[in-house]
Amino acid sequence: MLLRVPELVGPCIAAGLVFVTAALARRVFGDLRIAFAAALLSALCATLRYHTADTLSHGWAALLFTTSVWAALGTSRRDIVVSGLCAGWLIATRPVTAIALLATIALILRNTSVKRLLSFAAALLPGIAAWLIYQRVTTGNWLYSTQLAYYELSDGPPGCFRYGFGQGIGCHFEHGRYVARRLPNGYTPLAALVVSGVRLRWHLLDVLNFEPLALILILAAKRLREFHSTRVLIWTPLLLLAAYAPFYFDGNFPGGGARLLSEAIPIEHVLISGWLVQQGALIVVVVCSLFGYGLHGAFEHRLLQNREGGHPMFDPSFLKEAGIARGLILVDTDHGFALGHQPGQFDASRGIVVARTHNDAHDWLLWKTLGSPPTYRYKYDVRQKDAQPRLEAITFPEINTLRFETEAEWPVLALQDAWAIPGYPPNDCVSKRRALIVHPSGRQPTITIALPVPHAGSFRVAIGWVAYSNSPTMITASVGPTTWQTLESSLRFQCGASLSPPVVLSEGEAPLKLQFQANVLGIDWVELSPAS
Repeated sequence: MLLRVPELVGPCIAAGLVFVTAALARRVFGDLRIAFAAALLSALCATLRYHTADTLSHGWAALLFTTSVWAALGTSRRDIVVSGLCAGWLIATRPVTAIALLATIALILRNTSVKRLLSFAAALLPGIAAWLIYQRVTTGNWLYSTQLAYYELSDGPPGCFRYGFGQGIGCHFEHGRYVARRLPNGYTPLAALVVSGVRLRWHLLDVLNFEPLALILILAAKRLREFHSTRVLIWTPLLLLAAYAPFYFDGNFPGGGARLLSEAIPIEHVLISGWLVQQGALIVVVVCSLFGYGLHGAFEHRLLQNREGGHPMFDPSFLKEAGIARGLILVDTDHGFALGHQPGQFDASRGIVVARTHNDAHDWLLWKTLGSPPTYRYKYDVRQKDAQPRLEAITFPEINTLRFETEAEWPVLALQDAWAIPGYPPNDCVSKRRALIVHPSGRQPTITIALPVPHAGSFRVAIGWVAYSNSPTMITASVGPTTWQTLESSLRFQCGASLSPPVVLSEGEAPLKLQFQANVLGIDWVELSPAS
């Protein structure tokens, strides 16, 4: 990242993982042939190749996991320090995966000296400190992660994204269909057993690109028990499976396989390679693995390749071909924004600024803030089988009243006794057919959203809503020093609006707080207009 070549991160992780897998095999078996076999299995593993090319952390976590195990099996003080440093870094990267690693390390070091245990514990501290400090800086709490903070504001019901069992687990927005199918009665031990079984089924494909070949791991575990280290490593996949059992979402997807178990694959390659060399079956199994991938496993990767249009959702070369070197580019997908946005680039007169479109006053206000540059919409339809980007030049008229679609403010700034997600109210009176649906979870549901203010002055604020019940709801709104109330209609799915008295606001973002009674309510839009 410092060299501005982030595309090299994946290949470096991939090469490191192949090398460390071979090093672990040599340390366990003391045989170069087995080390070569383990490297070969690692290099040919399609799932690992995906994870070492992806922006998620599984490839890096697998490298940390394998390196820590390799070092723990060493005898020098340097080895134990390296093991602890990698384990600490894994704690800061994927804490649940680190649970399985620490259990594995505990088995390896169970008969070691107190001095080595203290060295390992001391080496954990930098990673743990980095993890805690990062959480403190980003969330204000030493023990509260950014992931939990995000789900608290973006999904529901409250506490839906957590580790454990019981009712209320399972987020309705991001994993709604999954929760309805797998967790109808909450995350029970039976549901955990089913979810773990689904993970294991996908993992069988991941190990050697073809499910039946994964059964070799059972043969390896049975035949290699005379090696002391293998008796420990055999437990690693099971420890990882158990560590993720209390997490409700299986996390599987085509190409990436059972990604929550992917860190166990290098350990499994080591065990399998030992048995294959011992039996003289390496070439046969490699050939079967390649045929299995070509005739079966490749279809999962083809599904991944062709999903959501089959192309990157933002391609800079498309702009070059169109002769566009400066201006504002509004993209209509989150992935397109992630690919195109350059942090810190806000000069549309000299370069390209990529922003997420909302098709409302957010777009107009950004255009004005950037000095009214040439503006284009980059359209990419993910519903097409072979999506091709389209580019259209747009012009904005001068407007006096700014209407902001409230669903564009998701995730909201703050919540109290409520959770809020975008939704589709079933009537035509809703602007853009979407609204921010607020679900109460306590006595005084309250949400706070950002209200963009183009300049200081006196304004009126209008709020559009849609009722979700037949019971009247009193909405109390406040922005700046002004508070006003309105009574929402008792007709279900009826739309309405309320208008504030004049309020003086400063330029920037003003927090708009909405409090209402314990009924589900859709907040459709917010308008800002001059008071005079």
